[in-house]
Amino acid sequence: MTSAKIKNIFIEDIIRDFHVDIISILGSNHNYFNTFSSIQQPKPHSLIWANSQNLSAVEDIVTHPYSCVIITDTPPDCIVPETATVIIVKKSKLFFIDLLNTYFARKQKTGIHPTAIVNENARIGENVHIGPHCVIGNCSIGDNCVFEGNNYVYDNVLIGRNVTAQPGTILGSSCMAFVRKEDLTLIKFNSFGNLLIEDFVEFGTNVIVDISVLESTIIKKGTKINNNCSIGNSVIIGTNNYIAAGVNINGSVHIGNNNFIGSGSTIRNKISIGSNNTIGAGAVVVKHIADNGTWIGNPAQQTNKSKGVQL
Repeated sequence: MTSAKIKNIFIEDIIRDFHVDIISILGSNHNYFNTFSSIQQPKPHSLIWANSQNLSAVEDIVTHPYSCVIITDTPPDCIVPETATVIIVKKSKLFFIDLLNTYFARKQKTGIHPTAIVNENARIGENVHIGPHCVIGNCSIGDNCVFEGNNYVYDNVLIGRNVTAQPGTILGSSCMAFVRKEDLTLIKFNSFGNLLIEDFVEFGTNVIVDISVLESTIIKKGTKINNNCSIGNSVIIGTNNYIAAGVNINGSVHIGNNNFIGSGSTIRNKISIGSNNTIGAGAVVVKHIADNGTWIGNPAQQTNKSKGVQL
């Protein structure tokens, strides 16, 4: 994996801008990088991340001229030549991502695509990008939001700043809530509430979030929801949760903060989940969950194999 070349980023620049996170530097302080590559296919003048399982490979990597390797632990018996650099930091993956986002991330698009349909009463903030074939209702969208394309934002949706929706995401759809009459026919409970999305929330492709029937469906700051998830009406999701692909969260579920909810899992309606939990892939949650636990299986049961949030 490579990127288009950018200007040379010198190690002195990294030391100046990120010195708080750096523990030590082995090799050259005068090296530079202008691209990035994987540890399996290292390239000259590239930024490389090595996790704790790859420490043994670092000695081979630094034989590539001018490589710059980010690690957390000092590699055993590794002599770093002056033609390469190893930066030892507190959290190597996080540091590597910070560098990629700082020096390689694409500039955010802005503007409304000509094929998009935007309600004349919609309130659109600054530096917003609304991509092709989006439909934007009578809603509010904060600054620096991105809707990549084929997104539908209904009326009564309030979106904060720096929210991203990948293609196919639908926000504020009417919920499918029904009540049976005596003759067993179904009468729809129409949606009269709204949807509130706070800052720095991100949606993957084909995510559906229902509006509330009476009050608010709420997704709080920093939560990330991966592809093909369904979020029911009147759900409240706290801050900084990671919801993996294919998760189904039924109506009136309340979720705390900092949880990891694994791919393909299902949360039954009216369930409460606390904070700092791990819900394993494919788990079916049918009862309330407190804080700081790991839950797996169908029905989900607590396990002591690991504790707390995973990502």
